[in-house]
Amino acid sequence: MEQTTCYTYFSIRGDFDPAEITRILGIEPERTWRKGETTPYGGTYNNTSWTGCFCREYDIDLSVQMEKTIQPLLSKYEELNLIRTKYNAYLFLEVVPEIVYGSDKPILGPSMAVMQFCCATQTELDIDWYLFPPSNGFSTEDDL
Repeated sequence: MEQTTCYTYFSIRGDFDPAEITRILGIEPERTWRKGETTPYGGTYNNTSWTGCFCREYDIDLSVQMEKTIQPLLSKYEELNLIRTKYNAYLFLEVVPEIVYGSDKPILGPSMAVMQFCCATQTELDIDWYLFPPSNGFSTEDDL
């Protein structure tokens, strides 16, 4: 990895039938799993997950990516709140920056549109930072 990148996506977690979430939202997920299924690492999932609306088009202003991720969901407030209450589900807007020391650092500041969406649907903003040394393996405090 030479440069900083980021991807974002939307996830629903709980105990439900992923096909029912797809039907309610009218959006195909990119991946799902069910509570109790075996993980790729040999354990079992402790919840069901429906994941979709990925944005892999990196923008140094991460709010741009967040807005692209929620765009298909902006007309689905009622459906998302139904899913949340009916299935006791948790909604997440996931932001996953992969930062390379010495490259440009992303700007993480959700826009008002993202904050309003999260508040209206009780969606949690989850940020998973991954930090990588430069390809030469060296870094200095100035690189941070």
